[in-house]
Amino acid sequence: MDMSPETYDDPDAGRLSGARILVVEDEFVIAMQLQSIFEEEGAQVLGPYHNVADALEHAGSDDISAASLDVNLGRETAAPVASVLAERNVPFVFYSVQTNDPAIADWRHVTMIQKPAAPSDLIEAIATLVQRRTTEVAE
Repeated sequence: MDMSPETYDDPDAGRLSGARILVVEDEFVIAMQLQSIFEEEGAQVLGPYHNVADALEHAGSDDISAASLDVNLGRETAAPVASVLAERNVPFVFYSVQTNDPAIADWRHVTMIQKPAAPSDLIEAIATLVQRRTTEVAE
């Protein structure tokens, strides 16, 4: 994965150029919108995954720069996915209508983006996480 500072300093590169973004979203149209938004900024999107089982399969092993998680995935919550990502020190945001769900109480410090959000808000949040992670890895 090329997340070198030069990648992010390139004015022709998207804000997420070289990043690998895990998308966990159960609503098809929203999942496709997220994929399009992140790919237009140069990211490689992992997923979108629509349920916990599929997301966990990749969250625990794939090379991930950052993730966008919907809180509720049908009758499940993304809490198990958030746990795995946190254990791996992979930063993530919650992108959901459910901003006060008790299932995510352990992650009150994580950025919560209320649906619907402007693409620029999503890009800014993910780009900030990727840049922070790049800096931490470099140190």
